[in-house]
Amino acid sequence: MAHYELPVLLPYLYANPNWFGHGSRCLTPLDDAALLRRWQEQWGAQLFFATGPYVELVVDRPPLDPRGAAQAATELFAYCGDTVQDAVRAGNGMARSTMWPLWWD
Repeated sequence: MAHYELPVLLPYLYANPNWFGHGSRCLTPLDDAALLRRWQEQWGAQLFFATGPYVELVVDRPPLDPRGAAQAATELFAYCGDTVQDAVRAGNGMARSTMWPLWWD
């Protein structure tokens, strides 16, 4: 089992429909798994922790170049607008970090 399969195998651990912010998420567990797999292949991102509306990813190869950081920031913004409210700031900070904490309100 790969880490990116967890949203499919344990959907209530990753995105419980009983928590408040679930209504604003329109992604399925398969969508989450596909994106986590892409991030793992692209930047070495691994699901480190997940509970309800909070997820942490450890990133082995964060994008340090401006183009890669902009791409990661744009994807993080599209995936989790509650955490990444400003893609420019995320490109200069969070996207280049080895830890990506994400949460949904």
